[in-house]
Amino acid sequence: KSTATENSHIAAIVTRYALAFPEVKFVLLMDSRTALQTAGTGRLLDVVIAVYGAEIAQKMVEITAGEAGWQSGAPADIRVTGVVSSPVLSRAGRDALHFFVNRRAIDSRLLTYAVEEAYTGLLMQGRHPLVVLNISIPPGAVDVNVHPAKSEVKFRDERAVFAAVQKAV
Repeated sequence: KSTATENSHIAAIVTRYALAFPEVKFVLLMDSRTALQTAGTGRLLDVVIAVYGAEIAQKMVEITAGEAGWQSGAPADIRVTGVVSSPVLSRAGRDALHFFVNRRAIDSRLLTYAVEEAYTGLLMQGRHPLVVLNISIPPGAVDVNVHPAKSEVKFRDERAVFAAVQKAV
């Protein structure tokens, strides 16, 4: 593949790691220039600023855990944290939907659908929010061996995960 294509793949991977681990400082140099630099402060919004810019970060809403670290109304073993865009900010594609399960980057139709259901009536049809969500769940409640690249997972209780994500968003 071309150098530009490979660089975009590298940038996407480093971006996902930076979003999953905001406490780690990342510096990505491409062609002798800084393509991405995070501070490693532990604040997810600081990473969102580095990735998307301050203007977009201002339109993001933080999802924090409820009392005792758990989302109210969610099963006690599912915790959803992260940031989501307010309805004034959307994109034509789903490329800004970032999901992590126990801080492992994943692709999930289930989580995408849960987020889009939460935004029903708030976004124009064909528009998608910006989302960075980490779902903390006991390791035994998720199977990471359903895809050769480990990019997809299967949840033991999909309904509970769907409900927890939808409610948090």
